[in-house]
Amino acid sequence: MKRAGRSCLLAACLLLAVLLAVSGVYADTSDEYTTYDTGYYIKDYRVEVTVNTDRTYDITETLTVHFNEPRHGIKRNIPTWASLEREVRLENVSVEGAEYEYDGYGTIKIGSADRTVTGDMQYVINYTLWHYADEEPEADYVYLNLIGTEWDTYTEHYSCFVHLPEGAGIQDVTLTGGGYGSTDSISEYRLDTATNTIEVFSDRGLNAYEGVTINIALDEGTFSDAEVWFPELEFIKHDTTLSLDEYGVLRGHTDVIVKVNRPAYYMLSLRDIHGDATVSGVSSVVYGPYGNTQQSDSTYVYVDL
Repeated sequence: MKRAGRSCLLAACLLLAVLLAVSGVYADTSDEYTTYDTGYYIKDYRVEVTVNTDRTYDITETLTVHFNEPRHGIKRNIPTWASLEREVRLENVSVEGAEYEYDGYGTIKIGSADRTVTGDMQYVINYTLWHYADEEPEADYVYLNLIGTEWDTYTEHYSCFVHLPEGAGIQDVTLTGGGYGSTDSISEYRLDTATNTIEVFSDRGLNAYEGVTINIALDEGTFSDAEVWFPELEFIKHDTTLSLDEYGVLRGHTDVIVKVNRPAYYMLSLRDIHGDATVSGVSSVVYGPYGNTQQSDSTYVYVDL
């Protein structure tokens, strides 16, 4: 009897453990994705990128968004800077499916202030990213955030298609994903050689503030039409003469000639030249092919082109 009682007790404990494990799985499944805004989520995120030989990228994002509660719309923040790029320009911004406002600096407000929406909504966002030619001699690089890490809600499903220039040779493809700065691999890709298209996909979605980045090394010369960066200002001459006057005061004379390469509004700070030293009685001359020679009695020289 004691043996049978112990067997029944053991069986009951095992059954309880199994039930707890199953309930734990369902609990995890019901809260599968991390979100910081429960008022909406992205059911499907499709990205189409056309890579051009001038190193611009024509991008179309099609988002199916589900609103759990009445909302006016969504906000799309597109970074207009990158640590590996000298300059990023955002051009040709438009939205289909709703009213929108673009602030000119990467933020697009999509929706109407006069009405709210619930349920499923589809938004199509179009824009072009512009870059200078890359400066790496061994290859031409496509480095893009296919889906950025700015979303405060989760994405249930996503797919991305990168259409490369016809005939462009691919040396390497690297995918990373997750939170900002992550080097994890959470996606896969396949190449359609007939269309030179890379498809990016995954069995899992994205948590809030997770994204997907692609780095493609193409044969050097693919971006043959890209604009090459050159500096706005070039120092042609920078000569400084120092001397002690009869009272023991150190006096200096600096000749600075700067070439202005392209039209813009420039400011040359002599504090950058002399460090933290106090500069007074300055008479500086700046020459530029697009502007007039100017003189200034302050520590700054302005060239208005």
